[in-house]
Amino acid sequence: EGKAGLRVTALDASGVTLSNGEKIETETVIWTAGMRANSLTSQIAGEKDNLGRLIGDAYLHAPEAKNIFVTGDTVKVPTDDLGNFNVMSCQ
Repeated sequence: EGKAGLRVTALDASGVTLSNGEKIETETVIWTAGMRANSLTSQIAGEKDNLGRLIGDAYLHAPEAKNIFVTGDTVKVPTDDLGNFNVMSCQ
């Protein structure tokens, strides 16, 4: 049965409880929630991606904001010349 539209409302040592009251018994839970950049990035000038991260350079500069460095979940940085970028974590 599909679980679309349901939320996890509780998590304990024996499993998770869904918003419809259903309990899923398990010993392992893998949380795969989405990520967004800290909302403070909205105060820094510059292009941002769909997750709110500033598009930075290889030196973690915010190109349109002089003397500001960005790191972690606030910046999208190229990792090579093939079009790959960092993941949302501390560099």
